[in-house]
Amino acid sequence: MEEENKINEAQVSLSSDDSETIVGQEISEEEVQEKKRRDFRIELILFFVLGILMGVAFKNEALKKITMGYDDYRMKLFSQDYNINKMQSDLIQKTVDEQAAKEDGAANEETQPVEDDSNQEPSPVEEDNQ
Repeated sequence: MEEENKINEAQVSLSSDDSETIVGQEISEEEVQEKKRRDFRIELILFFVLGILMGVAFKNEALKKITMGYDDYRMKLFSQDYNINKMQSDLIQKTVDEQAAKEDGAANEETQPVEDDSNQEPSPVEEDNQ
């Protein structure tokens, strides 16, 4: 009998008016609502703190990998397959050499006398075409 009383006292039962009875103590509906509001506020604060921490973590990871705008000069350069500066200087040098060759060729043509082709024998290619 004594064991049954202890078991009954330890059990939680809901009455018809939604108040809880725990070990002989009755908790009113207002207290239950207040506890729910307090739990909700605590959960809301915890989610807010978790959101801030996740935001800071994502930002730190993004800063390591993403650069844009005026912060590009801060980017660490890794080894690249192409050296754009060298390619650009090679291209400039190539065009300068070609222009110099064209100018030298034009100057050579102007200084060389023009030979009269009428006294020359036709080449074999020209004979086939006639």
